[in-house]
Amino acid sequence: MKSRMHYKMALVVLFILAICLLSAPALLAYTGTITDDFNGPSLNTALWTVGTSGGASVAQTSGQLQVNIPSSAPPVAFGGGVTSNFILVGDFDMRVDFSLLTWPANNGIRTSIGGASPVPVYEEVSRVGAGGGQSTEQYVTNFFTIIGAKYTSDLSGTLRLLRTGNLLTGFYLDSSDNWVTIAGLVNNSFLADIPIFIAAHSAPPFWGGQAALVAFDNFQVQYTGVENLVPIPSTYLLLGSGLIGIGLPWLRRRIKKS
Repeated sequence: MKSRMHYKMALVVLFILAICLLSAPALLAYTGTITDDFNGPSLNTALWTVGTSGGASVAQTSGQLQVNIPSSAPPVAFGGGVTSNFILVGDFDMRVDFSLLTWPANNGIRTSIGGASPVPVYEEVSRVGAGGGQSTEQYVTNFFTIIGAKYTSDLSGTLRLLRTGNLLTGFYLDSSDNWVTIAGLVNNSFLADIPIFIAAHSAPPFWGGQAALVAFDNFQVQYTGVENLVPIPSTYLLLGSGLIGIGLPWLRRRIKKS
């Protein structure tokens, strides 16, 4: 009797485990959240495509996504970063940590996260270095144009961009772990389906001609809809069905022996 009870209990556990594994693609890939801690040996090219110009370089190293800006960058818009291969549909809430590893005074560089919309529809929240007539370090939101700014001396922190309907809002995280609103704007252009970007960039007249090194970490976006997101490999499906095919005969052999 005990052997039969053990068999039934093991059978239930087996089926629960198999069902979890069979549903893993939906649970892990389509829960409404995408994250990347940049800890792997190389960039996750299923999520990101690297883009650089003006001699900037991008590397995933030391558990971070690092962007190196040389002092020899040309006197035109330039920078480096990644653009998502997935496209966000509807509302989203995305954030990323940043560290300004090499950050000389008056460099005029923007450390940013935003929506990769066609120019001139900018959807960007940034930590900006002084330069080009701007004498202060700031957090800014750039929605069509810079519509909000907060003075800062932070060399690390978290940027956040929130889209709710046609309202776009930029935030940063203060030293007390509170979200501080930089600015928000309502515009129907913000309803478009978009990829996103993480980047360090600059352009005249802000560029200060100095080398800098910027790092990003702990990216996360929660979304209401997404396109082009690569699903979890079918290995999970094979493993789940294999448990049912292999586990049941094994349990039957165990029950016969007992």
